[in-house]
Amino acid sequence: MNRVCELKKDIKECDAVHNPKHYKLKGLDIESVDVIRATLTEEEFKGWCKGNALKYLLRAGKKDDEIQDLAKAGVYILSLIHISEPTRL
Repeated sequence: MNRVCELKKDIKECDAVHNPKHYKLKGLDIESVDVIRATLTEEEFKGWCKGNALKYLLRAGKKDDEIQDLAKAGVYILSLIHISEPTRL
């Protein structure tokens, strides 16, 4: 269980951040982010991640739960770190 899930102790919260059902492609065991990553260059995907992280940071607490929005931003930030330096994570 990751740190966010440990802090929240709420499986629904973890699913909403790390495995949202509404982003699964019907009949496939992949999410839309997998298709996006496969179709973009590494630099384009990094830009997409930066934009999504910024989106969730700016809206934190305004639409969904603030912690959930911050956790979602963290997912994109961790993706950026992994792309830039895969051995650090």
